[in-house]
Amino acid sequence: MGHHGGPCLFNPCRHGDRWTLPVARWPDSGNEANSRESREGAPVTHTVLLVEDSNTIRHILKIYLMKLKLDFLDADRAERGLELLQTHPVHLVIADVNMPGGMDGLEFVRRVRASAREPMRQLPIVLLTGGKAPDLEARGLQAGASEFVRKPVSIDALASVVRRQLGLPVGVELVA
Repeated sequence: MGHHGGPCLFNPCRHGDRWTLPVARWPDSGNEANSRESREGAPVTHTVLLVEDSNTIRHILKIYLMKLKLDFLDADRAERGLELLQTHPVHLVIADVNMPGGMDGLEFVRRVRASAREPMRQLPIVLLTGGKAPDLEARGLQAGASEFVRKPVSIDALASVVRRQLGLPVGVELVA
């Protein structure tokens, strides 16, 4: 939480700074926020919501994706992820399948897809899991997930999925 009680936005490209970000409105498909550059030519940052109960895994995902210059919102459970989607513009969700509490990742995806808000229903959602069930990927895609990534997550596989879902160029090297 921010120092005013609001959610914090974390951007590892800014060396761990945390700040509260007021949001004017939800981006829609015609909004310039969905393109990579604004009218002034400045890059537009994409925001990724990480819905993962493990703080360590959320941190690793941010490190893996740091060079893509993304901003991140954190949710340690699916219910919190839904709350953040109601109040913050998000361009991509990466969510774990297995989370504690009343809602797992599959139910999270179903609820996002059932939203009354069109931009929320169209939001790309990538599911992560370490589960071994052979039908897990099919169930995730049937629930409405855009893509599925198995743990342990490789930096290249994750970056490839994120680039594809956000329409980012391939040219950035992720490992120094």
